[in-house]
Amino acid sequence: DLHLHDSSAVTSVSNACTSQNGGCQHLCLARPGGRTCACDVDWTLQQDGTTCEPPQSSDFLLIVDSEEGAIFEVNIASGSKKTLPLGHLVYPLAIGYDPATDFVYWSDNHKILRARRNGFGSVEEVVSENITTPPDMALDLNG
Repeated sequence: DLHLHDSSAVTSVSNACTSQNGGCQHLCLARPGGRTCACDVDWTLQQDGTTCEPPQSSDFLLIVDSEEGAIFEVNIASGSKKTLPLGHLVYPLAIGYDPATDFVYWSDNHKILRARRNGFGSVEEVVSENITTPPDMALDLNG
């Protein structure tokens, strides 16, 4: 179920999730007398009840949709598609991936950027000067 609320219509209430997300890595669900931690889709809640483990890697393709301004991860086995949480992309064109670091590299608006595939951390500019938007990209993973 998906529940939405208007935060401006709710009075300020303190609960177990109010301070530092209740100690939960991803989601904190307030319950009477405490809280329950939960994880993002496909992540697994660990035995400590607060931290989340990423899904086991499966074979996937990364696809750029310049018109939609998004990079998608497509599961090869199931065909399911999800948008990578990389923030606002202007016009992504070329893409590269480093499986050792889980960084996705892409060209966008005369820059080459990178971010972790899961969206954690920030988007970093790798090259931002003297560059046109390249139509393709290759990473040298050995050198």
